[in-house]
Amino acid sequence: MARPPRPWFRFYTEAFNDRKLLRLSPTQRWIWVAILGAARESPQPGTLMVAEAMPMTRGEIARYADVKERDLASALDSMAALGMISEANGVVTVANWSTRQYESDDVTARTRDHRERSKEPRKAVPTNVPGNTPETEAETENRNTAPLEPKGSSRKAERDALFDAIAAVFGSATTKHRQGHYGKCVTELLEAGVSPADVRDRGKRLKARNWSNPSPEALLKWWDDLAPESPSAVPPAYREWIPGQA
Repeated sequence: MARPPRPWFRFYTEAFNDRKLLRLSPTQRWIWVAILGAARESPQPGTLMVAEAMPMTRGEIARYADVKERDLASALDSMAALGMISEANGVVTVANWSTRQYESDDVTARTRDHRERSKEPRKAVPTNVPGNTPETEAETENRNTAPLEPKGSSRKAERDALFDAIAAVFGSATTKHRQGHYGKCVTELLEAGVSPADVRDRGKRLKARNWSNPSPEALLKWWDDLAPESPSAVPPAYREWIPGQA
């Protein structure tokens, strides 16, 4: 069965360093892109065809690329010399089309098969600990994969607020690009009912202990020792940094 037409083609970033393309002029490089587009729209992908057994003329290719025919002719000659295209009996063919513009597998079919498998009963997955109730595949997957929280959920807002408090205390080392790295710390603080204000307060106390590399993990480890009612946890030389602990 013939593949349906594609409204796109693959363009690789290595093109900007490709020695063949660098030998072409800027206009010729644009013509190359147009040739790829025409080859994708062709009923025979990889060849420039208007219809079955009807190749695009040079005039049609020039209009497709919106260039003058003399510029197209020069570009085709250069591309043929570089092995980028071939031209026979008026048909322009892009070299290595099937390799570079390969067809993806049938995603729709794979999705359908996955849904059908999902309807099947889950098999029990035995654990290595005697006496434990066997887990299902779903339970094993859930245990190994943190659940994704929908955008806009109150839980996500609470996590973001805690992380903002951590970032405010520990600075650029905890930018939101690394939120996943501190996800466990944030989760444990959230489950303990800790507020952003608590994080900021005890985080400052942790930094006052003159640690060379204070971190959210250390904050979690020494959480109880950093309580306001535990001034002894802070070296005397640094208590003056904390309100009420001088």
